[in-house]
Amino acid sequence: MVIVLSLTLAYRMPFFSALPVAAAASGRKLNLPMALLIPFIVLLAATILTSALTAEFDWFYPLRVLAVSLALVVCWRLYRFSRLRFKPEPWLAGILVFGIWIALVPNDAAQNALFQGQLLQASQAMLVLWLMFRSFGAVVTVPLAEELLFRGYLLSRLARREIVLEGRVAFSWVALVVSAILFGLLHANWVAGIAAGLIYGLVRYRSDSIKDAVIAHACTNLLLTVYVLATGYWSLW
Repeated sequence: MVIVLSLTLAYRMPFFSALPVAAAASGRKLNLPMALLIPFIVLLAATILTSALTAEFDWFYPLRVLAVSLALVVCWRLYRFSRLRFKPEPWLAGILVFGIWIALVPNDAAQNALFQGQLLQASQAMLVLWLMFRSFGAVVTVPLAEELLFRGYLLSRLARREIVLEGRVAFSWVALVVSAILFGLLHANWVAGIAAGLIYGLVRYRSDSIKDAVIAHACTNLLLTVYVLATGYWSLW
């Protein structure tokens, strides 16, 4: 239900659809606003497809990772990211969101058992391959696709400012709160999702690059991945 709602938002909201439709109608080439939308829309479409192909366990998750990775490769030249520099703040923000997530998202024992049972039925090679793709998706492709949309596109679009990935973004309470709410609706536990969206948004406002928000998000997901693999609390993944 959450995925369907998210896809509906992605296709029906003027913020999401106006630029791609206008560009397609005029025959324009791929531009930055479109490049920020495409990986996320591909992620949602791939999620619905792979979920439809499996009843209880998403063995086709690697297809999501491959599809989003391809979308990112196609759009990458338009992002023009500057060189990475270490800053403690994004990592601290990621750790904070991890703590909030563990505190607010309940551990579902039944879901854990179902997940564990499905994994035990797989061959060792298939199990390792699936876990590698699942981890890569959580730490790399999902943070990139979601941050490019929510903190790259929406923070500027909702504030009616020029969309930029490098440089400061003018602060707007409306953009911060609305983007965080939309981000929260993507997650089953929307309270934790909104809290995460607010923190990632503040990281972007305090930094001079979208990369810091991506790093914060990736840090959270990396910690969650390690935690899930170490504890077997699969429902948190």
